[in-house]
Amino acid sequence: MRTGADQRSDERVEVILPVYVEQNMGMTRDFSANGIRFDTDGEFVPGNDIDFILEVETFTDKKLLKCKGRVVRAEAHDGRMSVAASVEESTLEPIKPI
Repeated sequence: MRTGADQRSDERVEVILPVYVEQNMGMTRDFSANGIRFDTDGEFVPGNDIDFILEVETFTDKKLLKCKGRVVRAEAHDGRMSVAASVEESTLEPIKPI
């Protein structure tokens, strides 16, 4: 059984992007094709499903990357929660004007 960094099959990139999860906003710490780590407020339980949205910039505009995954780890970090989650599904959508 692989543990820790050995579980990661894709390279993680350190990047700071806004992330919206439940009723909270946070900031990513790193991201890969199959996982994310971010800091936010709120309570998260390892093993629970999680839906989150990243705001990403493309060459022409901003998009929303809507993701579904599972909480892998959640621990207190600098007064907030540091959450690691798998990315099991994702869709890239345009930001719709209000």
